[in-house]
Amino acid sequence: SEVAHLWATALGESAARAATALPEVGDSFRRGIKPRDLITVSEWADRHRELRSGTNAPGPWRTALTPYLREIMDALSEHSAVRQVTFIKSSGVGGTEVALNWIGYIMHHLGNKDLLVVQPTLELRDRSFNPRLAKMIDETSCLAGLVSNAQRNKANRTDLLEYGARARIIKAGANSPDSLRSDHLPYVLCDEVDAFPWDVGGEGDPMTLIENRQRTFSRAKTYLISTPTKENASRISQQYARSDQRRYMVPCPHCGEMQPLEFGGKDCSYGLKFRRAPKVEGDTGPAAVVSAWYVCRACAAEIYESDKTAMLEKGRWVAARPSVKHHRGYHINALYAPVGLGLSWLKIAQKWIDAQGDSAELKAFFNTYLGEVFRED
Repeated sequence: SEVAHLWATALGESAARAATALPEVGDSFRRGIKPRDLITVSEWADRHRELRSGTNAPGPWRTALTPYLREIMDALSEHSAVRQVTFIKSSGVGGTEVALNWIGYIMHHLGNKDLLVVQPTLELRDRSFNPRLAKMIDETSCLAGLVSNAQRNKANRTDLLEYGARARIIKAGANSPDSLRSDHLPYVLCDEVDAFPWDVGGEGDPMTLIENRQRTFSRAKTYLISTPTKENASRISQQYARSDQRRYMVPCPHCGEMQPLEFGGKDCSYGLKFRRAPKVEGDTGPAAVVSAWYVCRACAAEIYESDKTAMLEKGRWVAARPSVKHHRGYHINALYAPVGLGLSWLKIAQKWIDAQGDSAELKAFFNTYLGEVFRED
């Protein structure tokens, strides 16, 4: 795609220069042959996405604040060869923002692609997704004009959004087989897939029903997002196992060793470490964490959270199974959350202390903070 883009651009420029007798003909030819700009989803977001409310960093979207999201977004770009992106993650690291940026890219830059968005239930679609989508459209000026006030009253229903020249965003629930019986379409976004039922209305696995909608498109794209749940019952971990299994490697500020940020644990020599306050006599509650740091797996040096911004900027995704070419899997946990945009290492350590002795809280910690399945004894 990029080679063809450059060739057509060069042809148009040379024709404009050659048409000296009739320059307006050359200019018309150049404008007519010039293809659409080849931009990625992250480039589109940096140029156009605006955040006005519900964020600690209002203003224009800046991918540089969350550099680990750049490659995930770019894999969803039209000219990328990746066919499926699986994002297994902790809560609050930007997976849904990637989805909204992709929707904005499809609406504004592509303009003619149908998209199926599947939420776990119709209730969650109406209560959570629809308001967030409407807010993004209202806050991003280049999108607001694509959905007129007249269209918002008629076509922008709870289950369907028409934009541009009759392109559609179909909004479905995994618990409703009727909402999954849409026309064939190229792009699919599935949010919180671990909350999808394993059988919907007696018609089988909803993921199979969704895949059937993309069969006729050779360049179809699918984006799956979710925090994981229990072992042997997690769709997202199953899909991640089939992918190229990427982890975000960051350099140690002391020795430069590239490594993923991991929780570790008390029996592990590396990972997140913390210090508790001395217990006061008569205090029966969990200990208070007073400091937290990270220990490098290579040189055992202490890394502090103030180092994290520079580490994230120099990080890169590394695949454990590079032979898998068209299915990229990304795994990330809450330790990567940028300073000021997520929980600090100290608060994560406190959550771990507070969860001890309660299997329900431990499960939530593994799922929503570490982005890992929970193995219950």
